[in-house]
Amino acid sequence: MGGGELDLVCRDQETLVFVEVKARQKDAWERPATAVDQRKRRLIIRAADAYLAELMNPEINVRFDIVEVRLDEDDVFNVNWIPSAFDGKGN
Repeated sequence: MGGGELDLVCRDQETLVFVEVKARQKDAWERPATAVDQRKRRLIIRAADAYLAELMNPEINVRFDIVEVRLDEDDVFNVNWIPSAFDGKGN
């Protein structure tokens, strides 16, 4: 979709939320969100733009969130939700 993929598309009242989910083992050095670099953000934004175009560009607020999942082997150890992790320009 637009050269990228969308993990989750949700609605929070009057806001359409595009959510990137990143998982890492709990002992990893970096937080999972660090994997959502500028390049990945651009791909997510491009996919979100394509998704909105399919909906005929409705007048709706848009937000980009990240959900970090920490794993202990195959079990979920911790989940951290980062609302408004970046804006529609990738910042």
